[in-house]
Amino acid sequence: MAEAFSNLNACARPRRHWPLSLVASILIVLVASGAIFCLRVLAAFYEKASRAAAAQSVVDQGAYISQWLARFPFFRDSPLAADKAEDFNRAVEWLKKSESGLQYVTISEDGVMLYRKQVPGGNGAGPDDAARTGKMTMGRKQLVNGTSSVPVITFSTVQVGPEGRQRTLEVALNKDAIERRSAVSVEALNRMYYISLSTLAIAFLACLAAVVGFVHREMVWQKRRRLDEHLAFAGAMAGSVIHDFRNPLSAMRLDAQLLKNEVARPDGARPERLAGLSQRIVGTIDRVDGLLAEFLTTARPEGGGSEKFELNAAAGDCIELLKTRFEKAGLRLAAELYPGPLAASGFPAQFKRALLNVMANAEQFSPPGGTVTIRTGLEGKSAFVRVTDEGPGVPTAERRKIFDLFYSKRPGGTGLGLSLARTAIKNCGGTIECQDRPGGKGTVFVIKIPTVLE
Repeated sequence: MAEAFSNLNACARPRRHWPLSLVASILIVLVASGAIFCLRVLAAFYEKASRAAAAQSVVDQGAYISQWLARFPFFRDSPLAADKAEDFNRAVEWLKKSESGLQYVTISEDGVMLYRKQVPGGNGAGPDDAARTGKMTMGRKQLVNGTSSVPVITFSTVQVGPEGRQRTLEVALNKDAIERRSAVSVEALNRMYYISLSTLAIAFLACLAAVVGFVHREMVWQKRRRLDEHLAFAGAMAGSVIHDFRNPLSAMRLDAQLLKNEVARPDGARPERLAGLSQRIVGTIDRVDGLLAEFLTTARPEGGGSEKFELNAAAGDCIELLKTRFEKAGLRLAAELYPGPLAASGFPAQFKRALLNVMANAEQFSPPGGTVTIRTGLEGKSAFVRVTDEGPGVPTAERRKIFDLFYSKRPGGTGLGLSLARTAIKNCGGTIECQDRPGGKGTVFVIKIPTVLE
């Protein structure tokens, strides 16, 4: 009972926390931001790789053009043959049309310009294969045209003639050709990036909407479930009140009937019998009052701590309270109390409640004419109470379940008695367990609580 009230008090205390939908939204936004960042880094990496590939392509193209022109007889023959110039000019014109970045082609010998062809403009792509032969070098220059300058990359092929003269073929490509070559791939990459970004944004927005919707539905369901739990808890509290008060009220009802029968005796009522029954009714009322006080203490557990009590005396009170009930059920209630003092530490009212519930459970499952034995003793630093019955016993698979709230296989059972008993013994710092009865049919409930050194 104290555990149940403690849980209720814990639920009643407001706890500050972030709304679940907000937490889910923040996580999704963080994941989306990380994905966008990774996508941007990947796009930048591929853009850099595309530019490097375009630059390498221009270098390969320039080297190819230089090597290709160097194979013409017009360049290799010495001196330059005028009849071979036409083929060379046609080749340069073809390059002018096919290579947009071609700036000029020159042939010089020992620093003297022998041939120069300025070929700005043009469009299209150059030859596809890049077969290189001979010695070729690269360089950079700035072509000045009035007030403007054009950066070019030069590709020079050197040939030494039979007479020891050094002839150089130089091809210049516009550096902007690198940008033009990479512009198409970069633009395609950017388009793919923005398409991916848009798709990613739509997907994450859809996920965000779905998560928020699911979280909202889950929160609504949790509210309904908490309401159902509170209603069930309220029912459990009402059931526990009825359960805890039923035993003493039943005993008081029996005493009242005996008192009525005693008064109706033809030969007159016996004063000593009337006094005994009256005293038992007063004692039962005191116990009910103690239960009420215990409920108030349980609802406010911080009101006091554990105390020292005599376990034999508490067990004797429980036996006295249920003795009449056992007699009416046709059962024998045997007590084997420890001969010496058993000073225990805990809550005596809760301990009595737990023992009463265990004894009532034994009475309900014992066959008529059977015996229920209450035995107390000392084991190490713990005092124990063993309640042994001659009932059908408890299967091994159910020995833990019988202490769960609302678990009962008895027709009409509430599943509260043993659960409340376990909670009460736990509050006293002890344990309760179910065992087989040695050498026969039945069940043994063993309750252990700490003792106090005298």
